Amino acid sequence: MLEYSRATQQDSEELAQRRLDYLRDDLGSIAPEEEQTLTANLPRYFSEHLEKNLFAFVAKDSGRIVATALLVLVEKPCSPSFPRGRIGEVLSVYTMPQYRRKGIAAELMKNLMDFSKERELDYIKLIATKSGYPVYKKLGFQEYVSDYTEMRFSL
Repeated sequence: MLEYSRATQQDSEELAQRRLDYLRDDLGSIAPEEEQTLTANLPRYFSEHLEKNLFAFVAKDSGRIVATALLVLVEKPCSPSFPRGRIGEVLSVYTMPQYRRKGIAAELMKNLMDFSKERELDYIKLIATKSGYPVYKKLGFQEYVSDYTEMRFSL
């Protein structure tokens, strides 16, 4: 039977592995040198941020993490669209292949959404993969069109 919970520091290594699994699944493959960098940096990230501004919702089978949904809390100066100045960004919603199509991701997302309400976030946002889109729509997520264009500058 699956157990649903929030991850703790003891889960950092396994969370890093599930993140790599997610990236491989999403990107198709990762170059060996990139994977080496990710493998070196991810455990540190989870160790430093978990239960501070990063919350990991997990499903475990016999103590092993088989599915994840990550929530990064972002605080910024408030505005009319986020009056408390607190939003959440959802990342790495991932279920191991043999556990898919059993409602696990939806259950993790419900837990994440309840937590976000308790924390009084203004909203939570995500970028949906093709396979995740129907799950999020069913949970009430809406597509968001903005007059602004998101941009980035690589360093």
